[in-house]
Amino acid sequence: MSIKLSELVFNTVSDIHTSPIDSDMRTIVNAVEKVDGADIALRLQLEDKMRDYSKKRISEGEILNCLVLANYVVQNSPCFRTQVAELSFVNRLQKIGKMKKLHNEVNIVEDKVRELIAVWGTYFPCELSEYAFLYKRYCNQSIINPRTQPTVFLPTEVTRLIPHVEHNLRNITRALEIGSGNLETIYKHGMKISAKYQKQCALCRKQAVRYDVNQLNAIEEIGERLEEYLKELEKEIQNNSNKLVEPTTFSVDESELVRPISCKFNVSLLPPPSSPKLHSILHYRGESPTSPISQSCCYSRNDNHLESSGDLSPLCNFSLSLDPSKSPLKGCTPNIFSFDEDLQFEQHQPGPLQNSLL
Repeated sequence: MSIKLSELVFNTVSDIHTSPIDSDMRTIVNAVEKVDGADIALRLQLEDKMRDYSKKRISEGEILNCLVLANYVVQNSPCFRTQVAELSFVNRLQKIGKMKKLHNEVNIVEDKVRELIAVWGTYFPCELSEYAFLYKRYCNQSIINPRTQPTVFLPTEVTRLIPHVEHNLRNITRALEIGSGNLETIYKHGMKISAKYQKQCALCRKQAVRYDVNQLNAIEEIGERLEEYLKELEKEIQNNSNKLVEPTTFSVDESELVRPISCKFNVSLLPPPSSPKLHSILHYRGESPTSPISQSCCYSRNDNHLESSGDLSPLCNFSLSLDPSKSPLKGCTPNIFSFDEDLQFEQHQPGPLQNSLL
């Protein structure tokens, strides 16, 4: 969405009952600084307004707002200062100011023109040397009152930080009241804004003669309020970090505990079946064929005591039988060498050479 500069100017100066809002004038300053040709367009629009006022086409309130806007842009936009130094603009400004009248005979618009000449000639003597010359000449002729305190706006470096300061004040207030957001993040961001703001306020304080005392005190009060809120937020963060985490306790009813149940296990170990050939080989080597090793173990768990059943030993009972007739290997004829027996070797008849050798 884009808007024309002429519409911005019209919306800023059209309300004749109130002065232009700082945010609207700041928007025009940004446009003049960033958009090519916007400074020339603004000068031409202001000249048209002054021409219309001379012809009584617009009211005093509207031309006053135009002069306030021109003063604000000149003080905050260096590139626009070259435009107000144009001869056409200087002539239009002097014409509506009726610079032949003495300072005690002027109306509100003519007095405002004298104020602009005083401000621009006093604080920008190099860039606006034309106004510096006019200021000295009109002061000598009593057309401008040298005792008049000209209005100087606060620099943009300070005014553009005020919304950020107020935003951080709201964030800190919510954090302290309802614990909204991350306290440490809000504190760090607030400290950065506060440091920038205090730096700009210190620069303004060095040139306190230029600015209105009430405006300067107002911006300093906002900065002090932010510092106080940051101190309270810091205390809150320290209190939260010093809180000890209470251990969580659980209560369990003994009736809900699961107790072990008595059980019995029967374990029997049997060797795999083997072939009679293996039995004969083992017997030939002088080793006795072994019968299956049977193991039986029974125990019951009752009140953490281990009981044996029958004549068993405390843990297991092993019985060894050497009677081959009782061996389960009897009658089992698996051939463990069957893989080798499958290989059939063919007998070759001796050849002639072998017969001759024989």
